Amino acid sequence: MKARTYIHARYPWRAIVQVGGPAASYYAELISQGLKYGLPAKRFGRLGAILAIRGTPRSVLALGGRTGTRGAAPEIDRVVDELQARWGDVRARLTSVPDDPSELFALGLHRSAGLTVFFVNGSGAPVLVAKVPREGNQGIAVEESALKRVEGIGVAPLLVGSFADVVIQEGVPGEPSALVPLSPDDVCEVPWSAEHRAIADALTRLASHSVTLHHADELDPWLDEVDRNDDLSRGIRSSVSSAAAAIRGAGISVLRHGDTSVQNCLTRNGSLAALVDWERAQHRGVPGFDTLNFALAWLDHSLGLRRWSESLSFEAFDRAWDSSPLMRSARAAARAAATAAGLGDSVLDPMEVTFFARRLGRRLADPDAYATGSRVAARMLERVCAL
Repeated sequence: MKARTYIHARYPWRAIVQVGGPAASYYAELISQGLKYGLPAKRFGRLGAILAIRGTPRSVLALGGRTGTRGAAPEIDRVVDELQARWGDVRARLTSVPDDPSELFALGLHRSAGLTVFFVNGSGAPVLVAKVPREGNQGIAVEESALKRVEGIGVAPLLVGSFADVVIQEGVPGEPSALVPLSPDDVCEVPWSAEHRAIADALTRLASHSVTLHHADELDPWLDEVDRNDDLSRGIRSSVSSAAAAIRGAGISVLRHGDTSVQNCLTRNGSLAALVDWERAQHRGVPGFDTLNFALAWLDHSLGLRRWSESLSFEAFDRAWDSSPLMRSARAAARAAATAAGLGDSVLDPMEVTFFARRLGRRLADPDAYATGSRVAARMLERVCAL
């Protein structure tokens, strides 16, 4: 068997690109998406945002997959060999894969949860995704259990199987939900699009099909962080405490995706292709949270294509929350998901309050992990509680 050759790229991501096929082109596409959906105005200023909107020529981006060090990649070869040895099982589970696994080319990315290997076909579309967990990180195991739970409801890639420590899932061709360059001045003019509706409908379907009669435990310990925050007024903390008691008292929880950022909501021809990257899934989550998170992420990342700061982020949210078609529809969709899961009308306002309280608690616990910090998150919580 002819030895496979790989390019070890270091920038902008640590990647391992198989030579001789379309893996470098797919790597370039992922880089382009990362630029556009990574708040370029925050990272690179106005010029970077313009470049992200217009798109960087793929030939330039592909240099990252051609100028690294060439050589072997035993960690990728192990995954490829394991996959080929089980190809009959793969084809029995997923008939869309080719007869010959050697027709696919590998692109490996080192991520926080472990090694992710995309297998792309001759046209550069992902066909399979293999994940090998990093020691001590449970993200891929969480994703595997979530994919088992959602199979058959049309919201996620199909879990193909687990071979040794390699978890294989369907590759889903698609694009992240489309952004629109925004400023706080025009957020109230942005409609709730058919694509937004398709994503929200999928999240409602996820909530309605994954209900369990257990209280949602994802609020702990984040709300404890909020309760200890002396910068919040006693009235706000009391509102959060009452809202949390209502959510817990409802005794209902659902499977949540847990990270409905725009890049994880893949679409195709205006419809949902799949929600991907379930490594932060919550098995006892609050219904409605995924929809609110998607809407806020979409708003923030659209701002990040023009001009972005924490103050602008709050200004846009403040204007949009109860005045824009986008956020009014997103809130209605989140409430529809909560209602579909069995939350009563009296618990819908507490659902919104606890969403923003949990959001604040996470930022208080890990201040450097998010684009918007705890101060802006606290202002958003105050804004919601004031209604």
